[in-house]
Amino acid sequence: MNILPNALTAAEFNEGIPRPLLIGENVLRILTFAIPLSFLISLSNRRQQWGLALYLLGVGLYFLSYGTQNFFPKSIWSISFIGFMGSAFLNVFWMIGLGMMGDKFVVDLGRVYRPAYFLVPAILFLALHSVHAALYYQISKLVG
Repeated sequence: MNILPNALTAAEFNEGIPRPLLIGENVLRILTFAIPLSFLISLSNRRQQWGLALYLLGVGLYFLSYGTQNFFPKSIWSISFIGFMGSAFLNVFWMIGLGMMGDKFVVDLGRVYRPAYFLVPAILFLALHSVHAALYYQISKLVG
């Protein structure tokens, strides 16, 4: 955490963001990161194998986007809207991949696992997280 630029620390990143957005984002964040604990992952079919490929691609893109913010915070890419937003919206790839790799629930809930059980809250989280990042980008451009 000590190598993050100020724009990505929680105190700075949350400043000026409407409280309802922060609450919704955090509730969906908790759901998004808790739901995978409820299902097993498998690579036994094509969907799951494609999910692994998308997951690995997404993790790589996420680390690249975050890496530019960490190590090149003043670069043209990092200060651009798309570059700044990358670490917010590029999560979509690994999250879709993770949802696709799901096989069945750990506990029999009387339901067959469907990727949508994870992907709907994950996509909603990413939407709010991206709005948050876009608002912060706008606020930081106005004051910085």
